[in-house]
Amino acid sequence: MIKFFRHIRQNLLSEGKTGKYLKYAIGEIILVMIGILLALQINNSNELRKQREEEAIILSGIQKDFIETRANILKTLTREEKVILNCRDLIDAIETQDYSINPDTIAFKMNRGAFSWYRAEAVMGTYDALIGSGKTSIIQNQELLNALANFSSRYNAGFEDESKANDLFNLMMSASKEFLPPLSDLSTRRALGLKKKYSTNDKLLAVKQLYKNDTFLAYLIERTRWETIRSIHQKQLLHDLNKILYEFNFSELIPEKDLYKKHSGTLSL
Repeated sequence: MIKFFRHIRQNLLSEGKTGKYLKYAIGEIILVMIGILLALQINNSNELRKQREEEAIILSGIQKDFIETRANILKTLTREEKVILNCRDLIDAIETQDYSINPDTIAFKMNRGAFSWYRAEAVMGTYDALIGSGKTSIIQNQELLNALANFSSRYNAGFEDESKANDLFNLMMSASKEFLPPLSDLSTRRALGLKKKYSTNDKLLAVKQLYKNDTFLAYLIERTRWETIRSIHQKQLLHDLNKILYEFNFSELIPEKDLYKKHSGTLSL
């Protein structure tokens, strides 16, 4: 093809047709430029197609991760609700010195309240990989990116000083050493292979010691306060997470207010 165009140019020059030669040369340049532009357009279209395909894969991963995270948070909210209720029941029993409550019930409230806590784990592998790759610009939905950043910020910031939380737990354990063994969780004792069995009288004595322990009561009240804050934090995470899933038109979502009522009784945000 190049030889063909060169032959035409040589013929025009040899015949002295300078004007036609210039017009032909300009036309040839225009054709070359059009060819280059077409090639660039095809290349850009291919790159854009690859980006959209990569974006679709990333979005699918994000949606899957956050649907799982939402399920984790809803499960945790339900568990936290029970922990708080058990703590409150135990506080009421201690403060009112209610000996009509079965010692096994007190033991249950202690093990499933005072010494239980839950934290939802967010599944953020796809989003973290996106941030790590520096390819956030591949996502066209800016509202989604903002929602993801807000959730990630709240989740990573947490809401408590973990060292203080551990210290409080250790103080509660220390304050309960006189009465905890007879009221300890039976399934845990079995799992540990502990052979000693406590009688009803042992448990009644442990309850009396519990009711007289003002130090443990003070720690329990603080523990309940922290768990309530934890629950509020989880609701805030759910609020931010729903904004993410709204961008995917997630069909299983119900109005946030109904979700909060279902798991907390009130809308506290």
